[in-house]
Amino acid sequence: MSKPQIAVLGTGLMGGPMAANLLKAGFAVTAWNRTLAKAEALAPLGAKVAADAAAAAKGADVVITMLENGPVVEAVLFGEGEVASALARGSIVIDMSSIEPSRARDHGARLEKLGIGYLDAPVSGGTGGARDATLAIMAGGGYADSKVLQVQGQQMLDRNFLPRGPARMVLKDSKNILDTARELGLTMPMAKCASDLFNGLAAHGGTNYDHTAILLELERMNPGKRVGTKPDQLPG
Repeated sequence: MSKPQIAVLGTGLMGGPMAANLLKAGFAVTAWNRTLAKAEALAPLGAKVAADAAAAAKGADVVITMLENGPVVEAVLFGEGEVASALARGSIVIDMSSIEPSRARDHGARLEKLGIGYLDAPVSGGTGGARDATLAIMAGGGYADSKVLQVQGQQMLDRNFLPRGPARMVLKDSKNILDTARELGLTMPMAKCASDLFNGLAAHGGTNYDHTAILLELERMNPGKRVGTKPDQLPG
């Protein structure tokens, strides 16, 4: 099977190294950047350089955007960039910029009407991760799939909090993480936030509920908000 033709739109600090790694992996890449010199820097690695975004996208199987913000992505896809109109049905846009979720959903819906796939996939890891090909990719949208999310997301929708992985085990693990962090002189705000939420769940009687019952604690913090329509299934 031949490798897909890829267009990378936005070849600056992040997109440039990402495109370089795709070229090193043997993919055919067409590069475009508003500052053309940044795209031209990839030519020695084998990239084709396009004068505008639509030209880069024409004939591509996959378009990767790594642009400054949501309005810029929108302008490139649907405005002056005219990328959406240049793409063939069946192609895919992977937006690796960090944009507003509502805007990403809108982009996905607009592209779907054109027969074009869409994946919202912002990254974490900075320029070092882009250079070393070690970025964490946080994929969302119609192409994202995860067995864990399928199962646990459905449990939340069904409001089935019968224990499979009890909250008390998460409390134990989070305590171990925070204790180790203190020993090392580290501050772990995200771990502390998760620990506080599970401690709140425990304080409301949820120690033996499934860990997905953290949803109940989040709902308590947001009065009037409730996921799903089924009654809660809780351990006796």
